[in-house]
Amino acid sequence: MGLLQDQKRPFHVEIDCQDLDATCALLKESGFQTEGPTTRAWGGRDVLVVDPDGNLVEFGQART
Repeated sequence: MGLLQDQKRPFHVEIDCQDLDATCALLKESGFQTEGPTTRAWGGRDVLVVDPDGNLVEFGQART
């Protein structure tokens, strides 16, 4: 999907969540196309979606 490749997006926000897997499942059930979840080198995880206005929204969970 390459959501990060399109640098013309008007806005990017990250929302911290406690259960990324549950959040990702809810997003998919709601019809959003997701990229991830991805585990980062420092142990944090995130999933990316694009909202109906074209904004990039990142949901993240800190390393536990």
